[in-house]
Formats: sequence, structure tokens, C-alpha cells
Amino acid sequence: MNQKLGRVPVARASRVCIATNKTPLCVGVLVDLERHPAAGGHVKFWERIGAAVARNPDGIDLTVHFQGDEPGVEHVAPNVRFVHLPPVFSTRRIKWLSTLPDHTDLAPRHNGLASLLGNYDVLHTTDAYFAYARTAESYARGNGIPLVTSLHTNTPALTLAQSRLIFARLLNGSPIARTVRLPEYIGNRMQRRLIRHLKHCRYAHLSEGMRQLGETAGCCGREWGVLRRGIDRDLFHPAKRDRSRLLEDYGISSNSFLLCYVGRIDASKQVGLLADAAVGARNAGVPVHVVMAGEGGECRRIQERLDADVTFTGFLGGEELARVYASADVLVFPSRIEIAPNVVLEAKASGLPVMVTKEGGGAMVRENGTDGIVLASDEADEWADGIERLYRDGGMCRRMGRSARGEVERHRPTWDEVLTEDLLPVWRKAANVAQASSLQWDSRPPLIAKVFPPT
Repeated sequence: MNQKLGRVPVARASRVCIATNKTPLCVGVLVDLERHPAAGGHVKFWERIGAAVARNPDGIDLTVHFQGDEPGVEHVAPNVRFVHLPPVFSTRRIKWLSTLPDHTDLAPRHNGLASLLGNYDVLHTTDAYFAYARTAESYARGNGIPLVTSLHTNTPALTLAQSRLIFARLLNGSPIARTVRLPEYIGNRMQRRLIRHLKHCRYAHLSEGMRQLGETAGCCGREWGVLRRGIDRDLFHPAKRDRSRLLEDYGISSNSFLLCYVGRIDASKQVGLLADAAVGARNAGVPVHVVMAGEGGECRRIQERLDADVTFTGFLGGEELARVYASADVLVFPSRIEIAPNVVLEAKASGLPVMVTKEGGGAMVRENGTDGIVLASDEADEWADGIERLYRDGGMCRRMGRSARGEVERHRPTWDEVLTEDLLPVWRKAANVAQASSLQWDSRPPLIAKVFPPT
């Protein structure tokens, strides 16, 4: 149930010492992104962790703060809730940023959020740059609450890529566009902001594919570790394959070699490279058809490039998405700005070979050529060659799909394991260190739960 969020008092409730272990550890997670059905992997990660906490309720009380159009709270379980607050100054309000795929809050502080932070044992930020992270940083520092962070996106790289696209549009092909260095300045500024934020955190959780940032975290004097991506092996499974239904639903030819793409259909994801590779494979005699599950501003251009050889399904989730994965032939995911894309694990769990970049999905492939293909080049010809190779050698394609599924079964954690093995030990350690060093006392239950109890 989503209840309207009113004014929340700041005063603490009766105090209970966390050292007695008679009350749950209260954790507040801050996600400075909008939560909606078509939200990206960052938001979905925390939705799935919330579900895992609901399945493993002993000793943990979790509140995840998202952005939303209206203030409200959704009770997932008695010990799990999602809070939505409108942004103070959304990127939507800046005309030339209105096309960003995900919007955030550029304000230096969110007072509404700050009024809800006084009852947590641990604050956990999921970025280093925007209103929620900055508010938590100052609040934790002023009130002795331990702060940990997890980095889900290579934001400096994403900022650089998006800035280049925005300035190219604004300058409309002018020669000066090639000499403007403002995107590089903005990207470097985000990197400096990341380093400052890490200095305020007790612990940094880095996503798979960001291990090189561990050196940055170490230079900031902070412990760090890898926060893995979980996978629902039952939902995403080769048994969900229903090729005939997929072809019938979308009017696709039965002899097609189906390339699957899942995510935002956005220039920053290099979807143009996918289209060019598909054209190259088609010219080499491969009967390619691209199925794109998602939404974004590049749909028209890809349609023009591929004509009848592309299908846009719109946003898909759950069983419908699982069926598309399992019924396709290969996932082609050319993005370089992803760190640990959930879609690559979902495709592998569905028994699908994956084609990815080293930076964008390479961390999800254990052995190049065995459970996936990792390409270092952005040359469409090389991607087209990879597609053609999988088409011509059906045995290799099937073996790679089986290896992908096997790798997920043997080496990839469930969401419950991510919670209990990656997150909970860090949250408990941070709370215990704070308790030992400053004798911090905590309120039970969180104010948000007192004001809006589950119904």
C-alpha cells in the first residue's frame, strides 16, 4: 500500500541499545533516482534487496528512500518500506537535460529527507554526487551515524558520455563542438566528488567491473569490497523458452536469428553500434531480427536503419521478459557505461550466449568464448563477425548458452545471498564500530514506520 507521506517529527522515540541485540538493525538506503516500473538496474537492485530482507526478516529493518512525484511510503513487509520524496531541483527542470534517461536531484541538500534520517544505525548511499548522498553525508557527519556507500554506475564516465551528446545537440554540428572541453571538465569534477564522498564513508561497496576503483577507495583510507549482482535462477531459466509464441506475438519470420537487447534504447548505450552490427550481419547473409525490450529516444533511428528487421516490445518485466530472453538466440549488449548489468546475468541464466564490451558487461563473463563473447572494439564489423560466427556454428551457439547457464548456477549468488553475504556483514560491522567508539543509541522503530505502520 502506498500511503501519503505527511510531516514527520524529528524527535526520537524510546531509546534501545543496539548492543543488546534485542532489536533489529535499522538501515536507511538512499537511492537518488525515480522509482517507476521502467526504472533501470540501480533501482531494481534495491527493490530486489528489499524483497530479500522481507524473506529474511530476523535482525534487520530496511527503509529505501527513492525519488517520486508525490511523497508517500509503500510497505513491502513489516520490516521493509520504500519511501518516495519529490526532488528539490530535478534535472527535469533544466531544458537541455530533459532527455536524460534517468533523472536525479541537483540540490545540495534535501531537508525533507534529512528529517527522516535520525533513527538509523547505518546510512547507505548509492551514489556520491546528488542531493540524497550529500544530505546523508552531512547528516551522518553531524550526528555520528556510520555512513557506507555502494557504487552502481560509473557516473563520471556516464556524465562524460551524456555531456558529449548534449553539447553535440546544442552546437548542432558546429566545428566548435570538437574543441569544447566542458564535457571532460564535468566528468573530472564528478570523479573529484566521488573521492570526497569516499573519505566520509566507513566502507565502499563497489560493483563488479569497478574493481579498479578499489584503488581509489584504498587511497581514501576506506575498506572496500565487491557488491555482487543477484539472480533469480527460477524466473530466468531456459525452460521459459517459447519461440513459436514469441514469433507469433510480434510477427517475426520463423527463420530469423534473434538478437536480443534489453535496456534503455539510448545513444549512451551504443545501441547504434548494435544496429550497425545487425546490418553488417544481414549483409553477410544472416537473417537477423533484433528484439529490443525497452524504451528510449533512439527507436526512430534504429527503425530507419533496420526497417522490418527490428521489433520494439516496450518495457517488459517478469515472466514476459524471461520468455523473450529464453526464446532469443543471443543477447547483444554494446554499452560501455554499465558496471554490472543485470540484463547480462538474466540472459545467461536464460541459457543465452551474450556479446558484451569489456567495460560494460565483461565482468559478467567468466571466460571469453566459453560463456560469452567480450569485444574490445567499437567497430561494427567485429560485432557483425561475432553474430555471424554464432549463426553459422549453431553447435557453438548452443554450447555457449549451456555454459552461460552453468556459470550462473555455479558461481552467481541469489539475491538472498547478496543480502546475507555482502550487505549485512558490512552494515553490522559499521554499526558495531560506531557503537563501540561513540556509544551511539538508536530509536526503535524508525520514525517512518511509527508514523505509517503497515496496514
